[in-house]
Formats: sequence, structure tokens, C-alpha cells
Amino acid sequence: MSNEFDGQFKDHLLSEIMDEGAEIFPIMTDDDDLENENETLPETLPILPLRNTVLFPGVVMPVSVGREKSLKLIREVYRNKEFLGVVTQRKPEIEEPTLTDMFTVGTAARIMKILEMPDGSTTVILQGRRRIELEDILFDEPYHVGKVHTIKEEKPPPLRIWL
Repeated sequence: MSNEFDGQFKDHLLSEIMDEGAEIFPIMTDDDDLENENETLPETLPILPLRNTVLFPGVVMPVSVGREKSLKLIREVYRNKEFLGVVTQRKPEIEEPTLTDMFTVGTAARIMKILEMPDGSTTVILQGRRRIELEDILFDEPYHVGKVHTIKEEKPPPLRIWL
């Protein structure tokens, strides 16, 4: 009896919380989505340095964006429907990171949505696509643009269990 009530309560609660225009983003994406052969990464990507956060391929994640350079980057990338490179900063307190301030392995990503929050902050919903290695920062203005290459993923063979 309580399971039936719980299910009805959850359905009612979800319908109350979400309006008809709400979008639902899965937290993880299917491997088939990541292996789209039609998606080729360019050799240069806009680079978004993150503080205390790592984005992995296949993960959908909200990220708060505050730096002016980063805001310019996400708006332009979103408008042009391009990829961006996402890397983690070594020291989060650095306001203007250089190549040595960033880890070189990161993730190529797509921007799914930009949310302008009521408090004036901006949150971007990112979808990690492929692992990349950041080789160099080519220029810093109006935001970081780096030379990158894709890191080939090697999947282990399927596990076989003999009974």
C-alpha cells in the first residue's frame, strides 16, 4: 500500500514542480552518443578552465560561470554550436590561469543550455564528449583558445563469465 502511495505522491510532486516547458537533462549519456563519427574535433578549441571541478566524457553537468572571459566564451560557443575544451585549474584561486596553471588532460564538450539565474549569475549545462589533451594556449583574448588533440579511448573487451 505504501509503495503505491509513494509512487502517486512522487508523480504528483513532479507534476507540481515541473511546468510544461521544463527540460530534463540526463546525468549520463549513452556511449553511442559519444561515438558519433560525424563529429570531428577541430585542432583548436576555446578553453574553459574550471575551478575544483572535473568534467568527464558522457557526463552532463551544470557549471557556474563568473569570469568575464568565460562568459564571452560560452555565449559565442553556444551561438555557433561549437565544441569547447574544458580543463581543470591546478590552483582555484588563480584568476587568470595560463597553460602551466591548468591540467593538460580535459574534455571536449558541448553546451546544452545557458541559464541566466535570478541572482544575476550564469550557469551553463555542459555535456562531456571526448577526452582531449591541451598542447598549448594559442591566445588569451577575448578568451583562451588552445591547440588540442583527441585522446583515443580504448575499451576493454567484454567480460566473459564461464559457468
